[in-house]
Amino acid sequence: MLLIFIKKIFLCLLLTIGLIQSSLAISNESDFKIYNNQQFNPFIKYIDVENLRFFSLEEVSNEFLKKVGKAYLLLLEDNKKIDYEMRAQYLDISKDHFIYQRIGKQSPEYYENKFNTSFDRLPHSRTIENGPFRDNVTDYIWEYKKGNASQINEVIEHLLHTITNVAFTIQFSDWDWQNPSSLISLASQEAIDKGIYNISDYREILNRGDREGFNKVITTEFAYWLIAAEWGLGDFLEIPNSEFKLNNYKEITKTLPLGHRLYKCYVEKVLSPPKLDDLLSIFPINGYLSQDSKQQDTDNDIYDCPQQNVNSSGLSTNLDEDANSNGLCRGEIKEFWDEYLELNTREFNSEGYLFIAVGEDGRCEYGMGRSENDGFNDCTRWKDENNIFGQCELYAKGEQILWNEHSE
Repeated sequence: MLLIFIKKIFLCLLLTIGLIQSSLAISNESDFKIYNNQQFNPFIKYIDVENLRFFSLEEVSNEFLKKVGKAYLLLLEDNKKIDYEMRAQYLDISKDHFIYQRIGKQSPEYYENKFNTSFDRLPHSRTIENGPFRDNVTDYIWEYKKGNASQINEVIEHLLHTITNVAFTIQFSDWDWQNPSSLISLASQEAIDKGIYNISDYREILNRGDREGFNKVITTEFAYWLIAAEWGLGDFLEIPNSEFKLNNYKEITKTLPLGHRLYKCYVEKVLSPPKLDDLLSIFPINGYLSQDSKQQDTDNDIYDCPQQNVNSSGLSTNLDEDANSNGLCRGEIKEFWDEYLELNTREFNSEGYLFIAVGEDGRCEYGMGRSENDGFNDCTRWKDENNIFGQCELYAKGEQILWNEHSE
């Protein structure tokens, strides 16, 4: 009897430990609060992770939404190569410029079948139309069925698209894909000229006459393949493939010096390479064992970077050039700054928001509000009424000027 009693106690302890471990695993995924807000319809659910907002369509599972947030945190882990000033600026830009990531279920075809119309006719295909989250977005992350072998690739690729194509473009002039002399453009062309990067699948965009869309796609996709190889994920992602030929950082270093410089001087200083085992723990693959594909080493050599080309104002280069090209806007801001401070104290308890829009002709308009949404919408209303073609950007929160260009 005593032996049976001891066995029962032992089994209870095992069950208790198992439950504790299970609850700990679940708690990791429940750290992110999911908000529901019809204002952003059809993107009615969202989480905020380190200043980046993840909007999802209704059909996306809450579990997957949180898992994408966990994957993003892997990219922001600490390591000795991080330049914390550059990372802090990246995080500030993500927040101040309302950068966001969209998440949907399966694919555009899922929604075409559900609504019996083409995806580009649905509001799901467009950017958010209410509030400050508008144009600083690129593509989707799609939720596949559990165990799908492509899920990790889907998540990491499109997280990197948002980071490099949107945030880095604002932060660093070297990542301005619209400038043919920028480092991202030159590095992409280097890979194309050397037969490393095959862009034949994207030629049809150029054939449609969309040069801007073509430049955006080829630089965005190049950045993804470059970073994936530098992170040691070449074997897991089956590189070389029909689009990209280099498998690891050693091949990148030897063959694509501009691409390697782009990685070492920017990506490595802001992002941390995710461990493959961590990714597999978040997105398990049916029938896949961790030993099936080992993650390769990353480059630990010291790299002498020239001075980074940082857009120190945190605003896009075009906006800065517009402001500098015409003194009208600068003068107007100085005139209504005192008005804003008075209203901010009286109406907004010193916690208001001030937005400005700089037009192509140098004119500007502004808007104020108790919340970010209110300030953005007020600015949008006035700029539209006065035919000013430019995007409303956050200028100040409370009495703190966030647009450094005008803080003097």
